[in-house]
Amino acid sequence: MTLKIGDKKLDFYNEVAVQLNYDSVASVFSFAFYFDPENADHRAMFKPGRYAPVTVEHEGELLITGILLSTGFESAGDPPRSWVRVSGYSKTGVLEDCEIPTSAYPLQSNGLSLEQIAGKITKDFGLKVVVDSSVQSKALQKYSVSTASDSQSCKSYLAELAGQKHVMLSHTAQGELLLTEANINAAPVADFSRGMQDVRMSLDFDGQRMHSEIEMIKQQTKGRKDGTHKQGNSGQSSVTNPYVPVYRPKVNRQTSREVVDTANAARNILSDELKGLTVKIDMVGWTLGGKLAKPNTIITAMNPEVFLFKKTRLFVASVDFRGNEQSETATLTCFVPEVFGSAQPKNIFE
Repeated sequence: MTLKIGDKKLDFYNEVAVQLNYDSVASVFSFAFYFDPENADHRAMFKPGRYAPVTVEHEGELLITGILLSTGFESAGDPPRSWVRVSGYSKTGVLEDCEIPTSAYPLQSNGLSLEQIAGKITKDFGLKVVVDSSVQSKALQKYSVSTASDSQSCKSYLAELAGQKHVMLSHTAQGELLLTEANINAAPVADFSRGMQDVRMSLDFDGQRMHSEIEMIKQQTKGRKDGTHKQGNSGQSSVTNPYVPVYRPKVNRQTSREVVDTANAARNILSDELKGLTVKIDMVGWTLGGKLAKPNTIITAMNPEVFLFKKTRLFVASVDFRGNEQSETATLTCFVPEVFGSAQPKNIFE
């Protein structure tokens, strides 16, 4: 990894950790660096509260454009040695930490699209909104009325709006907010199986977060003065979870004044529940097939010891890189591809 604070490259660092995330507005990083208090460059780079710009690269490829958030100094030994432990995230991470600024008020938007609302909210943060061509038409569709809560974070509100259009809220390596969709039909970049050298695999199933049927009910609007109702603003949809054969229903009532597609809303809840099935792969090294491991890719895995009795396609949602002077390791966090799609999922254990 190559780390830069501003235009200064760090040559001597240790305990680097980088997490690249797909289903998130930010990726994160941390590392330790030998701090020389007599060095003016060091004092400028690591000054607490500076929020210094940081870039993380690997073999010339930009991975993160972000800011340094936290610094922790320590001094020990004789002669004394000073270390600073730092961490930060992509520039877009601020959207998760801050509520909608008053400069973007009013909180109610009439006749604006997802792209327009995102641009209005991110403007004063100095962030750019990028729309992937795959979701261009969805991002331009206008909401008749959309209202945020004054206690919502920017990310929470935008994710809520994006979910209604089945658009993914992510970020780019350049620190831009990205509206996109997952590439769940891509060819696998790697195949994992039982007994592979330097590979550890685990599967966790959280049945408590899952339900057999998810029902979304849209509250009907009040009648007009002539006694009629506005069409299309009421409805009821349900989806089933193939991993739950017992009766565990979930009912959600949508009370927003926005005309919400109840089928899409129910499917989004199912996607979130399917994250209760997680496959993690720990491996030595940072590459797959000669390239740096990345999220938004597909792998296949087959390992009876973790109840994968047949080759199974999995979506890599995040990759954790860790490295020091002795080793480089990575962890892939994977979900079934249907988490990021709209098709009815199939039980991979059947």
